[in-house]
Amino acid sequence: MKSRWLRPVSVAVVTLIVGVSIAGFIAGRGFVRSDRNKILRERGSAVAVLLQSVFQQELASIKVLGEVAQVNRHDASKDFTAGAKSLATNGVTVIGLATPSRGHYVVKALVGGSAPVGRPIKGQQAVLIQRGARSFSGATMMMTLGKSRTIGVAIPVNQDVVYLESAIPSTPLSSVAPPFNELRGVLYAAPKVDPTQVVMTTEKHLPLTGDVQQAKFLVGDYEWTLVYASNGPLVGGLTANLPWLLLIVGMFLAVLVAVMFFLQARRHRFAESVVTQRTASLAKANAELDEARVFLRHLVSSGPIVVAVIDADTLDASYVSPNITRLFGLSEPEALTPGLLEEVIEEPHLCDVRAKLNAVAGGSADRFESLEFPVRIHGGESRWVSTVFVSAGSAFDNRSVLVYALDIDEQHRAAAVKEAAQKAADAANRSKSEFLSRMSHELRTPLNAILGYAQLFEMTGPREDQAEPVQQILASGRHLLDMINEVLDISRIESGTLSLSVEPVAVDEVVRTAIDMMRPSADDAGIELRLHPGCDGHIVLADLQRLRQVLLNLVSNAVKYNHLGGTVHVGCETRGGDMIRISVTDDGPGISRDHHELVFAPFERLDADQTEVEGTGMGLALCRRLTEAMGGAIGLDSTVGAGSTFWIELPAAQGAKTPQVVLGEAPLIPDQREPADRTVLLVEDNPANVRLVERIFKLAPGVRVASTTHGRDAVAVAVREHADVVLLDLNLPDMSGERVLATLRSEPRTRDIPVVIVSADATAGQIDRLLAAGAERYLTKPFDVEELLDVVGALAAAR
Repeated sequence: MKSRWLRPVSVAVVTLIVGVSIAGFIAGRGFVRSDRNKILRERGSAVAVLLQSVFQQELASIKVLGEVAQVNRHDASKDFTAGAKSLATNGVTVIGLATPSRGHYVVKALVGGSAPVGRPIKGQQAVLIQRGARSFSGATMMMTLGKSRTIGVAIPVNQDVVYLESAIPSTPLSSVAPPFNELRGVLYAAPKVDPTQVVMTTEKHLPLTGDVQQAKFLVGDYEWTLVYASNGPLVGGLTANLPWLLLIVGMFLAVLVAVMFFLQARRHRFAESVVTQRTASLAKANAELDEARVFLRHLVSSGPIVVAVIDADTLDASYVSPNITRLFGLSEPEALTPGLLEEVIEEPHLCDVRAKLNAVAGGSADRFESLEFPVRIHGGESRWVSTVFVSAGSAFDNRSVLVYALDIDEQHRAAAVKEAAQKAADAANRSKSEFLSRMSHELRTPLNAILGYAQLFEMTGPREDQAEPVQQILASGRHLLDMINEVLDISRIESGTLSLSVEPVAVDEVVRTAIDMMRPSADDAGIELRLHPGCDGHIVLADLQRLRQVLLNLVSNAVKYNHLGGTVHVGCETRGGDMIRISVTDDGPGISRDHHELVFAPFERLDADQTEVEGTGMGLALCRRLTEAMGGAIGLDSTVGAGSTFWIELPAAQGAKTPQVVLGEAPLIPDQREPADRTVLLVEDNPANVRLVERIFKLAPGVRVASTTHGRDAVAVAVREHADVVLLDLNLPDMSGERVLATLRSEPRTRDIPVVIVSADATAGQIDRLLAAGAERYLTKPFDVEELLDVVGALAAAR
């Protein structure tokens, strides 16, 4: 019976044991796999949380740095640089502050890198900054600069953007702190696996293989992906072999139970280990946060900016930074006294402060306002402060506003002093310009009569004994006129009113023109002029007319102060790659080194006054100022007894083509026609000039001169006399010539009569303005008689 039942019972027992063993094996395999995956996910999540915490702390630090720099707009670069240096560690290569300007961003402050402040940001950095400006809490971006790869982070701070670049390790990480050293991982700066977005990895060969898991987390507004897998079994060897143990020793239930208890205990110990590790990580993070708080408190306490939290409704402060005592002499309890703002801020500034607080408190979270106003501190002293009002957000009551205050009293007072000085300087310049204009008119008006009558006398054929005195009058008058023009030119340069048209100019053309114009004088003096071929092909940036004036003066001096049979050399050479030097060398007596600077002083002629050489002593002074106004330099190399070399240097026009210009030609004047029965109306209050013009037009048969001394009669006389041309002086006793011109142009009966301005005011702005107002020509006194006849003849014939 027993044997009959033994087999079935044995089979049944064996079958039961085998079934239990197989079931235990299968169940054990599933348990081990589930446990390993759970541990893998827990460790991967812990790594992701830790990475997210690290990156978010870094973003917060960068944002705080940008907000601090925002407060001090007068010296943002200094504050930003000071704070950024403490963050430029652990592979950080660049920390910068960018600000918008004309559609793009420029560098406002920078630590690391070589870009100068104010330079527009381009390339991948510009893309990163644009992304950061559009983000809410920050943007990230992988960048490739040359052969290096960096991870860029950009945080918006009001209208500016703080950006950071960190180098990406070129080799896999060699070690990771436990318990994460049992993981293999790859961090991607993207929401999905992208080989181009790898930030760090522990593997040389990607992608990861095996049982791979993913964890995603946010860095700023961008989602990053952590891909990880186990670097080993994760669980202990006994746990890994548990199914086999169950299969082998399945019959021994006690052993199985003991193993299960052992495994349970091991799991409990492992859980405790994980908890311990996490606790240590959290403690480290809290310590770093405490350090950050201490740093921020020190930054606020020792900085020049007072921070306060003020209620927009009551104007009372609920917090003030400790540095208020050092900066404004108030203790923290005193600063928190209700109603303090009404005591230290007077109207209407208090009304402005209340308006700014309400605007920020009732606006969007990122809104801010700024305001400058005086406050009374201890002792009744009033000092100016610059403030920025920023919404406190959810950190305080909804009506609370963060206020950043900076003492700018010294800057404010300096600005007031500077403004007063500028106004005084402007007034002085205006007085100087008015004086020069008046002196120009007062000097040119009698010169007009002197030179005009002398020219008439010369044209009518003086007696032989009168010819030389007439020439002396003309030469002396023109000499005085040249001196007046040179003094006015120097004054315009010093006051900044001289108009220059700087453009590419062919050096050889200007030099040849100067030599051709001076050749007759050189021939009369027995001086040979030589031009060296080195001037061909050189192009400089200069004002054509003023450059020709400078060269004519230098060549003229080289001829005048040379000896009989001497030589004047004009040459050119390149200096420093970007400057062209034009040299004028003579064989004269030379100038001692002690007198080199004196030759460029106004009215300084050294010993030339004791010779027969004419001059005013203004030529070289004007040459220096004109050359420097064109961006060049002038100098002298001389040896006593061996001659002198005067040179000017001007910037080379890089890449410019040779200008197709012809220099030195006389302006085209219409052929003078014989007018018949023409009337010229002269509006002039100076009797001498009236008689001069009447005498001049006696040389033009058929031309009658009518005159009036008052501008108010100009229209009536022009209509009554049927004037064909009006000669109009600007300084009249009853009204300005400019108003007379406007009246003639507005009256239908006189609007078509050509008007020629004849004035002693030779300023360029005056000439341009009156030509634009409708004058046909502008002749300056003293005028050339032949030019006056040609101009009037051409205008009258065209009627």
